[in-house]
Amino acid sequence: MDDIEVTPASGAWRKHSLITGKRYKKNFITFERLLDRSIDNITTSALSNVSNQIIITDTSSKRDVCRVVKVTKDSNKDSVKPYSLSVIKEFIQEASFKSVSWYNDSMVVGSTDGQIYYYNNDPTSSSDDPELRETYTITKLKGNKEVSQTIGSQAQSTTIKHVSINELASNTFSSLENNYFHIWDFADAVRPTISFKVSDQSVDCMQWSPHSRHFSLLGGSDLSLRITDTRIMSSYNSVKKSPIVWSNIKSSSSSSSSPLSNQSSSSSYSSSLHDSIKDVAWHPFVPYWFASASSSGSISIYDLRSTLEPVIKFNAHNSSISKIQWCPGHSELMVSSSIDGEYKMWSLLNEPHYNLFQKDEVSPFVYSGFFENDGYNNIGVNQSGELYYANISPKFMNPIIHSKFSKKEKLEKVTERLIYHRDFTTGFENAIQLANKHSRLKNLEKAKNLLSLCFQQNIDDGLSDVLKMVQQQPPKTSCRNQTIKDIKSYAYNIPPGYYEKYGTKLSTALMTKIKELKVNLDIQYSIKNFSGEEIVDIEREILNTLKTDHTSIRLETIVELVTVLLNYDPVKCYQFALQLIEVFKSKLNICLPILRLLVSPSIFEKRTNPLNRSTIINDTVPIPSSQQSPTVQSRKDTGIKSQTSSISSSPVMLNRSGGLSNSGNQLRDSSGSISYNSGDIEETRLNDYFSNYEFMVQQLTFLRDFIKILLSPTPISDGSNPNVEDIIDFASKNRPSPILSMSVNRIYLSILSDMFIFDQLYIVLLNLMETLGEDYELYPLLDEIYQLQTPDFISFLKNSQMPDRLKPYDTERFSTPLLIVISIIYNVPPQAIPIELNEILLSCLPVLIEEIDNSLISTIQQPDPSNTQPGKLQSSSKAKNILDLVKTITEAKKSSSLNSPMTERNRNSTNLTKLTSTTSSPSPPSQSLSPVFKVSTQIQSLIQNLNTVLNKYIY
Repeated sequence: MDDIEVTPASGAWRKHSLITGKRYKKNFITFERLLDRSIDNITTSALSNVSNQIIITDTSSKRDVCRVVKVTKDSNKDSVKPYSLSVIKEFIQEASFKSVSWYNDSMVVGSTDGQIYYYNNDPTSSSDDPELRETYTITKLKGNKEVSQTIGSQAQSTTIKHVSINELASNTFSSLENNYFHIWDFADAVRPTISFKVSDQSVDCMQWSPHSRHFSLLGGSDLSLRITDTRIMSSYNSVKKSPIVWSNIKSSSSSSSSPLSNQSSSSSYSSSLHDSIKDVAWHPFVPYWFASASSSGSISIYDLRSTLEPVIKFNAHNSSISKIQWCPGHSELMVSSSIDGEYKMWSLLNEPHYNLFQKDEVSPFVYSGFFENDGYNNIGVNQSGELYYANISPKFMNPIIHSKFSKKEKLEKVTERLIYHRDFTTGFENAIQLANKHSRLKNLEKAKNLLSLCFQQNIDDGLSDVLKMVQQQPPKTSCRNQTIKDIKSYAYNIPPGYYEKYGTKLSTALMTKIKELKVNLDIQYSIKNFSGEEIVDIEREILNTLKTDHTSIRLETIVELVTVLLNYDPVKCYQFALQLIEVFKSKLNICLPILRLLVSPSIFEKRTNPLNRSTIINDTVPIPSSQQSPTVQSRKDTGIKSQTSSISSSPVMLNRSGGLSNSGNQLRDSSGSISYNSGDIEETRLNDYFSNYEFMVQQLTFLRDFIKILLSPTPISDGSNPNVEDIIDFASKNRPSPILSMSVNRIYLSILSDMFIFDQLYIVLLNLMETLGEDYELYPLLDEIYQLQTPDFISFLKNSQMPDRLKPYDTERFSTPLLIVISIIYNVPPQAIPIELNEILLSCLPVLIEEIDNSLISTIQQPDPSNTQPGKLQSSSKAKNILDLVKTITEAKKSSSLNSPMTERNRNSTNLTKLTSTTSSPSPPSQSLSPVFKVSTQIQSLIQNLNTVLNKYIY
């Protein structure tokens, strides 16, 4: 073990240290050292992606040999040496090796004689030495010798400078020699699949993107960096389109020009003739970040969303850098090694010097890196055969971990550190406990910060997306500030793709608790900020959480959530409520407070002061008016002068957000539990309806679609387009009986009154009056509408019975009031129709039938001149249409009667003024959506008479 103390930074930088600048104790970082005296000259190394093994290649005067070294952790926690390094395999090299790539059990090695060797090297086995499988030869280099470089020319070399297995397409690998990039198929040793001349200058290093199998990053002389797309490269010889999709150089030859190569750049290093890129490294988590290391000792960090200049650049070493690598578990950490005899660890958050520690030796370091699943521990290899494994204590890292909590909040800081050190189980359990505590104290920001530590970050844009974007519109400004912000976020939280990369296994119960708590916090946060938009974003997450466990979100929280959503977007609120009912289908009683809220104020709300008939809706704006345009006029019946109806001018409205007003009802008491005033709502009557799943689905579906049409630009159409269903057509076809929302009833009745839709108006009005009594809040309004509209309706019926001498063929003049009367009689229980009105309706029917008969005869004798058909055909067509409409009304009634027989009730009212005493109960919602009763014999006889008259003219 090395007894030398480790400094957090070099002497020149120590004063800038963000920590303390003091030396750390020896037990903060310990180095396990392997020194093999038989090794003369290590040229290159590579780490296994499966286990803590590293291969080192020795090119010495004694023999060429490769060794596989394993780092083993002692299971005894009290051991003096917690880690040990040992050689587990070795084999004689086929030649002097210059580069190596090791992925799973495949190992590719590039030599100095132009050949590439493919070995089977199983990292899970400690006994089987690597076995040579295949040899690949670049023909043009075979038998050649190294050629010295002359002035103005490119030196020719037989060395394979770099090899790399494509981890996302593991049947292929690549190699670099001189200024050529070759792609090989493991199954074809004869020739490369693709060969591409990258530049006129040397290309020294490359790496396949770990995020997309098509892209590779190449670095070469003059600090040039290029990203190539193999899909374009494969067709380069035929289409002559450059496969280089990004480059940081100002200009290049025609064969390697980049779409971004002409972008203006003020970088001073781009003109350096003697500096070159010695290594490149894609970021393991962020697809559009990568790093490069130069022969002058500098490290540069690039963000493809930015300009061609690096977003971060610092002088890392005094001489050429041999290797850089990102930490596979922490997005802000890196290591580097250099021929200046130093290998160092870096944190991009540790500005301005970035250095965390350095290891100084006399011999040059040729390699440094992190094992795949070993946290921030790392390893360095120097040329003389020394391997240093850095065992880093969490105490060393703790001072540089960013925290969002104060010094007094020690438990919160401990939780941050546990998760940073990837002790997920303990850290997540602490986060849940503390987040619950802060949630109860209403410290939602702190609770959300803690819980955010349990979730990995997400990235929306992939590498292809960013490259396409910068090709279409090259960035003109640096995004350094955004990159720094992202680095801090990914360092504090779990970086993007971490779980997918390492397959982190956490207990299902633990992750369920975290997700449920997150949903609850998101809801509380949205409620606190009254943000319906945020609730819409997490709607699916809420429903999935409730499907897993009905009790995972507190009922009070759901009610508050629905309240916010109702005021934000009532249509989405009702849709959300329908999904909630589906989730709680087997336990509808859980949804009762939510259902009450959505229909509040309901039609069963009692009057607190019978003398006070002022509007119950506050903070209101008028509903979308019919605008009294031709739309309205087309709906009105001719020959009627409307009285000034108070319903037209009364505030039948929605609240300002578009949602239905709750009229100030307090659904929650001071303790947060749901409560109702027994004097406000007759709960038992509502519960009769709420207990029926099908009825509630239809009720909420109707409310959702009704409000959606109401808030549309044209809620009432002019009837010119039969395919457009306006609010009147929709409600007449789909309304449940009754509509439980008082607000929607007021709006609907107001529209029907203003538009003189008498049949629908009286069907809804009289059925509601039958259902309710004087003690209910809505009843005075219903009575007022009845008193105002009935004179107009009676006048309309009387005028309709007078024939038009100028148009004796106008059958519609009589058929329209006839159908209105039949529709009312067949959809309103007899006891709900006041006697005077009932008598008028019954007296109209024979007269209207007779007038229809006369008009049909007149049509035969004097056809309608606007119709080209003969009079007899016109009369037959009219009769058939009327008959069909009558059948639609009467047969629908017969069907409902057969399905739900109901005893005829006694008439309670004796005249118009006595109508207010009617207080009968509603029909059970499970029976029928329309009132069910038996039509009198007199009515049936009149309908039969009508059918006889109409059938005379149909042929």
